[in-house]
Amino acid sequence: MKSPRLSVFLVPLLAISFVISLFFVIYDSDLHLNKQRANLLLELQKLDGKLDREILLISSLQQQNYDPVTRATADIRALKAQLTNRKGSFYGHLSPTIDIKLSAYATAIEDKTAQTERIKTAAAIVRNGLNYLPQLINDLHHINHHNSDQVLMIANQLYRHYIFHSTLDADDISQTMKQLRAANSGNSDQSFFILNLNLHIQANLKAQQALSKLHEDYLLIPSPHSFSQLHQAYRFHRAQDIKQGEHYSILLLAICTLLLLWLGLLFRKLASSHQSAEKARLRLRDGVDSLNEAFALFDQTGHLVLFNEPFKQCYPWLGEDLKVGIHRQILLEKIEPHLAQTIFASPDSDDHRHNLQILSNGHCYLSNETPTAEGGEVWVRIDVTHSRHNQLELRKLSRALEQSPVSVVITDLNGNIEYINPRAEETSGYTKAEVIGSNPRIFLSDYHSDNDYQQMWQALHAGQEWQGIFRNKHKNGTLYWESATISSLRNDANEITHYVAVKDDISAKKQAEDELRMNAAVFETTREGILITDAKSRIISVNPAFTQITGYPLEEVRGKTPNLLRSDQQTDEFYADMWTSLNQHSQWSGEIWNKRKDQSVYPQWLSVSAIKNAQGKVQQYVAVFSDITQRKQQEHKIRQQANFDALTGLPNRTMLKGELQNTVLKASNNQQCCALLFVDLDRFKAVNDTMGHAVGDTLLQQVAKRLRQEIRDEDIIARFGGDEFVVILQTLHSTEHASTTSQRLIDCLREPFDLQEREIYIGASIGISLYPEDSTNADTMLRHADMAMYKAKERGRNQYQFFNAEMRDQVRNRTELEQALRLALQNDEFELYYQPIINTRNGKVEAVESLVRWSHPERGIISPADFIPMAEETGLIQPLGLWVFEHACQQMQTWRELGLTELSVAINISSSQRHLGFNAAAAQALITKTGVNPNKLIIEITESMFLDGSEEAITWLNELKSLGVMLAIDDFGTGYSSLSYLKRFPIDKLKIDRAFVSDLPDDEDDASLVKAIIAMSHSMGLTLVAEGVENYEQLEYLKGLDCDLIQGYLYSKPVPADQLPDVIRTLEDPARKDTAEAYNFII
Repeated sequence: MKSPRLSVFLVPLLAISFVISLFFVIYDSDLHLNKQRANLLLELQKLDGKLDREILLISSLQQQNYDPVTRATADIRALKAQLTNRKGSFYGHLSPTIDIKLSAYATAIEDKTAQTERIKTAAAIVRNGLNYLPQLINDLHHINHHNSDQVLMIANQLYRHYIFHSTLDADDISQTMKQLRAANSGNSDQSFFILNLNLHIQANLKAQQALSKLHEDYLLIPSPHSFSQLHQAYRFHRAQDIKQGEHYSILLLAICTLLLLWLGLLFRKLASSHQSAEKARLRLRDGVDSLNEAFALFDQTGHLVLFNEPFKQCYPWLGEDLKVGIHRQILLEKIEPHLAQTIFASPDSDDHRHNLQILSNGHCYLSNETPTAEGGEVWVRIDVTHSRHNQLELRKLSRALEQSPVSVVITDLNGNIEYINPRAEETSGYTKAEVIGSNPRIFLSDYHSDNDYQQMWQALHAGQEWQGIFRNKHKNGTLYWESATISSLRNDANEITHYVAVKDDISAKKQAEDELRMNAAVFETTREGILITDAKSRIISVNPAFTQITGYPLEEVRGKTPNLLRSDQQTDEFYADMWTSLNQHSQWSGEIWNKRKDQSVYPQWLSVSAIKNAQGKVQQYVAVFSDITQRKQQEHKIRQQANFDALTGLPNRTMLKGELQNTVLKASNNQQCCALLFVDLDRFKAVNDTMGHAVGDTLLQQVAKRLRQEIRDEDIIARFGGDEFVVILQTLHSTEHASTTSQRLIDCLREPFDLQEREIYIGASIGISLYPEDSTNADTMLRHADMAMYKAKERGRNQYQFFNAEMRDQVRNRTELEQALRLALQNDEFELYYQPIINTRNGKVEAVESLVRWSHPERGIISPADFIPMAEETGLIQPLGLWVFEHACQQMQTWRELGLTELSVAINISSSQRHLGFNAAAAQALITKTGVNPNKLIIEITESMFLDGSEEAITWLNELKSLGVMLAIDDFGTGYSSLSYLKRFPIDKLKIDRAFVSDLPDDEDDASLVKAIIAMSHSMGLTLVAEGVENYEQLEYLKGLDCDLIQGYLYSKPVPADQLPDVIRTLEDPARKDTAEAYNFII
């Protein structure tokens, strides 16, 4: 009892000592902290000033080493971080005013350090620019020393501008540089260096201005002002702190006085407490005996001091051994043999022990062994035998719910969820935490009506069990089906306390049912026949489509095998392969010929699948087939149309190419020769034009018949197109065989053809190509034979011609020319020349015709007669034509700036360009791009284009005309001139071809024709241009016929664009006399 009494007095004594010590510690700590704060402010102010000095040196380029300013910046940032750190700062938690001042000063310091980095960068740019200036001056000195002095003066001005920052110096430098550039603009080398120097100086001036601006912004940062405000706020706070410390001293003195008074009171209470303790011990004894729990008390030596009757009942085998004074260890040794199991729990502390003792007699006791304050120990045993049994049963039930394969949901009377098992979590997608407290409505999918749920709740409120099916919604939005049984839970008073829903996910079952219904519907309604057999191929079921296709109803085929459908069109090997595929891959599909009930045979597409059970054993076979009779007929028709000429019945070009490739491959494999004869009918076009297409078609049919009779069965004849036929001689033993066959074909076509009671005579020209003598593949054979055929036509027609080395050279040259033409478009090797067109009435140059010229870097000038046809054949005429159109329009704008505002330009458009996509939209795009006046554009179109009198051609011309351009017919008279198309098409001009002008005025036929054309054009309001005028007599004759415009070498040959203005001035010179001698020049 002495220790508790001493502790009563120690507590107030220790409290008094602690208060006094705390006072001195706080006072000393506060003094030291205030000293550190003052030192931090002084150090930061010192570094701030040092940074200002370093920035001044850097801005004036007196400091090139940035290490001092870098260290100053780092130190400032470190002090600022220490200053603003809320956990370790000397200024943390002082006052809101100091926090505001501190934040303002920290912002100013951060702005200074950020501005310092910008000044360093700008100063480096200025310094590097100034350092690089001498190198530029030295480079310029090597080119022309005459400018060196002026450049040195500019450099001095630049240095002076940097020192004094005068805007006048900057203006002087810019003005001087402008003069220097103007003075050296004629010298490209000097101009380049002067331009480089100017760019460098202008960049340096801008960099100097930027540096000055940065330094001005730096000086405007209010760090001194912010520091002054922070320092004043701290001094004010320090004064307040000292005053507050005095108040604390008085308070501590009062506390010490009160503690001493408290100590006196404790002395008085000590005596009365001792008497109360003895009384409490007696009451404790009575209380222990009245406890229901087993209780035993051991003293500090471990001997039993006190125990009650329940403790004795816990261990009945102890008997007389259980008595006061027995040692704790002896009791443990007597109890341990009767313990079946001890389950230890985590101790509350090192002294407190809790465990569960399970005795061999089945009783369970919760054991608690706790030390007392005097060093003894208290044992408490609580009988938990009955509760443990209930707990085990509950655990079994819980485990069953957790592992249940069905969903379990428990709600209260209001329907709020209190429990769901893992299966319910898996099915719904919601976790237990997400649904506890929620209503089961979160599972609803709006599939069921409110009436369905009302019926369910009516049954539940009436105490009845409810069973039904829900279509609920998963957390991810998908729907699923559940079969549910909902019942109520009742307490001992038979009152409903909860509802339990046991639900099973039947989505797979519902899906299987839906698929079964869908499959049944497909089975009944599909147009494909379906046949199902057992594993022994006995027919089980067929669908209506099977009956419709085969004619057999189910009753006639049930129990039979599909062999009754067999048509014997396939071999036994075919069916063996089919069954092999079924056995190996469980499926087969392919085309097969079967037999209907009426014994008719038809093709079908059949797919057979083997249906196996879980053990992999075949249960059934399912065959799905469709009647493909119509498809086979269509395929045959398509093959016929795709490979045979509809008019003659001969193979067409597509089939010919395939057969020719096969022939060449066969000849190559067998090391044999073959030949290709390219047959072109002579004078067929005249028959077609004079007697009509129907007669022409009949003639082609008779030609095909004659040709087929003159070749061997193994040879192939095809219609290549139009009036062209191709013969493939499969096996060629000598070249004489090809020549004799060709001559035989020519001879048979010389004989007259009886058409519409008239004898028609035609002929044929044949080109021959041999493999492998002059061709290595099918395409080459066709191309070579075609060239040889044209050579036969050139030599007088009605003969044959072998492909030879000369033609090969022509092919090679043509190929090289085509490649060069493609490169010419990329390398800009084309140039436009312009030939004047003169008005005969006033002698003025009214227009010019643009003519493209090709200047090849190796071949020199290539004639348009060579490359224009090539461009039309290869399709390159389109990009070339667009290039001509655009450059001619650009040149018009250039001449307009030179004063030639009334000059029109004629541009030729090839008929091929129209088919390649040139139209009004393309022309409008180029006109808009170049800004040319469309009224000054003349589009020249060859007369052959007007042979196509279709509405499409008329629309094409009208759309071009709507742009405001003029349309002219070029080379008029060389084609099929007709007044009809002149009336239908929106034509403005006619150009008489040079062929009718070259022999004027001596050739009477040409003179009459030209006279008629001029008269006709005037009567239709058309302007007439005569091309190819090369002498004075032709000019005078055409003037006499009142021809409007003249073009030809008499006035000028085509000239480059830069020479044309001089040519026009010469032609329009009033001093030039209109005599024959005046035209005796060719420019």
